[in-house]
Amino acid sequence: MNTVERARGGQGPTLVETLTYRIGAHTTADDPTRYRSPEEVEAWRAKDPLTRFKRFLVSRDMLDEEHDRQLIAAVEEEINEAVRVAEAMPPMAPDSFFDYTSASLSPRLQEQRADLLRYVEPGQGE
Repeated sequence: MNTVERARGGQGPTLVETLTYRIGAHTTADDPTRYRSPEEVEAWRAKDPLTRFKRFLVSRDMLDEEHDRQLIAAVEEEINEAVRVAEAMPPMAPDSFFDYTSASLSPRLQEQRADLLRYVEPGQGE
């Protein structure tokens, strides 16, 4: 039974493990040419699922270059708007992440929060 049949049959969730290949550098300090060849990268680039899916849609006349450009522009604008909203928000208190980690803080997390607040200057992040 495959995952789709399992889900449609109401048999609960299924863990799907996927393996990916990082085309770009891991960080700006990383030089991937030291440990992988251009041929290796190109072989994996040919397997890029987004590129392959786009080719599939184009081959079935379900997508053309103009519509693709419009989709990309719309998504970029949505992302830019989300960034503008996030950047306009007031800074969060340094200990605010404790509010979103669990329904209630364990004694150890309460202690860690108190430790953090002792080291933070009054008013910082507010």
